[in-house]
Amino acid sequence: MNSEPLRVPAGSSVADVVARFAPDAVDGRGTAVALGEEVVPAGGWARTPVAAGDRLEVLQAVAGG
Repeated sequence: MNSEPLRVPAGSSVADVVARFAPDAVDGRGTAVALGEEVVPAGGWARTPVAAGDRLEVLQAVAGG
């Protein structure tokens, strides 16, 4: 995730990974997730599986400068 290799349990979804490693992003507001080169809409996180070797990027909008 975000260029760092992680181990997650088999059968994990995007939602599981976000909850475990970016807990302040779980509601999806201000957060974008890309699996490979495709953006995963927040409503689809729980239905999107993560497999060995997948690249997951989690980006959060931050106010301020």
